[in-house]
Amino acid sequence: MLSSIQGKSTFYIIIVVMLFLAALLLVNYLLLRDFSIEQAERTSSLILNSADSQLEISFNEIEALTSSLSSLRAVREVDIDDMSELFINNVLVRNDNVRALYLGTEDGGMFEWGVGEGFTDFTPVFPEGYDPRVRPWYQLAVEENTYGLTSPYIFASIDALGITAVRPVRNSGELVGVIGLDLILHGLGNLVSSLNVPMGGKVILLNQDKQMLVNQFSPTTDPVTELDIFPYSEIINVDEPFIKTEVYGDFYMISSVKNAATGWTMLLFLPYREIMDFSQNTIQIIIVFDLLLMFLLGSLIAFITRSLVTNPLDKIISIFRLFESGKKSARIPELPGQEFNLIARLFNNLSDLSAESSQRMEEKVEQRTRAVIRLQKENVRLRIIEEKERIYGNLHDSLGARLTSINISNHVAKSAVERDEKPVLKEMLERIEKNTGQGILELKEILAADKTLFIPGREFTVFLDVIIRERLALKDISLEIEGEASDVSMLEPEFTAGLEKIMLELVSNTMKYSGAKKVTKVLKSLT
Repeated sequence: MLSSIQGKSTFYIIIVVMLFLAALLLVNYLLLRDFSIEQAERTSSLILNSADSQLEISFNEIEALTSSLSSLRAVREVDIDDMSELFINNVLVRNDNVRALYLGTEDGGMFEWGVGEGFTDFTPVFPEGYDPRVRPWYQLAVEENTYGLTSPYIFASIDALGITAVRPVRNSGELVGVIGLDLILHGLGNLVSSLNVPMGGKVILLNQDKQMLVNQFSPTTDPVTELDIFPYSEIINVDEPFIKTEVYGDFYMISSVKNAATGWTMLLFLPYREIMDFSQNTIQIIIVFDLLLMFLLGSLIAFITRSLVTNPLDKIISIFRLFESGKKSARIPELPGQEFNLIARLFNNLSDLSAESSQRMEEKVEQRTRAVIRLQKENVRLRIIEEKERIYGNLHDSLGARLTSINISNHVAKSAVERDEKPVLKEMLERIEKNTGQGILELKEILAADKTLFIPGREFTVFLDVIIRERLALKDISLEIEGEASDVSMLEPEFTAGLEKIMLELVSNTMKYSGAKKVTKVLKSLT
């Protein structure tokens, strides 16, 4: 696939698009994560502010209730009948949070009405010897001499922890007693549960001693007799409004607020996983759509590439292959796109020029062939003429000299017959036979030789001392040689053959016309 232009272009485009989409996904994820965290922080702030406001409103209402009750005549004068009806009505209205209302007097009297466990007909059962003046709530009100909230303690009428809102009651400046309003801890849990914290969030309510008044990580509806200390106290003193850390086996984004009315601290825990679910779900949806779009993009790119690039290139390549296989008449048709048409025109023009050039070359080759044939014929004719001239020249130079020697020997033989000189006659006949044999040999050499009479293997000194000397002796001419004939043997064979022909011609002319008795040949080396 990657061997073709279409495959490579599609692959690289998809890779680039994937990189851009991955970068875009990363940016989107970071933005969505920041958005989710920001939304979680806003939600956390809203929840905390709402809970803090509700808690403050509730305790302000309790404070106002204790203030108003402490100023009523029935309370100041300890009118039991009026107090009972008044206290019971207020408890019933607030029974989600309020367990009881009561008045402890300076003379040790205890007047309490409430609902729930520990009450019968709104009246509690106290242990024998019960004295309100020694109870923590009473002592707090006397010491503070104003409204206050007690630390969690065990109620006298039930074995359960609770908190009491107290205020001293005075009549004409004298302390009558202390009015108290009991708050049950699971009532605080109901108050916290009414916040409906989203994303599976949890709330922990701490008092000043970091005891957990409400712990939604371990909710309970049973009466509580002991409060646990918050195990992650280090996160309370962090200056940052929102922190991310692991508590209770999971990661949470934690924020806190301190209630001004009670001094309690409310901690809100939002699961980090739930916070990021929106971002992750959104990213998953985006990834699915991105993959779908990438598939569509790849298909579209492949279609466009094939239509605009690959198909025209395939046509061009097919024409190239036809042209390469020998079909020189193949031409590229008109293609879509100016660039491909330009390539087609250039190829077609070059093909036309190549065809014209080939035709012209064929014509020139044909003309050259005809000219070469004519020259070859002329060369053959001239070589025939040259060969004839060579044969004539060699016959003249060689056979002429031999026939001359034979003719002379014949005349000498005739004279010897007339004088009856048999030895001379025998010698002349032997010379005639020898010259005849040499003439026949030289005739064969002339007919078989290329251009010269040169006999391979014959040294020039043998030619001078034997052949030339014997021919001159036919006319009683002596031969004297001056110089070194061995120097001539170092010459080229063609030059030596020509030199032999010249000497044979000189010898023939000397024997015919000179009448000399002695011939001297002087050999000099010219360097």
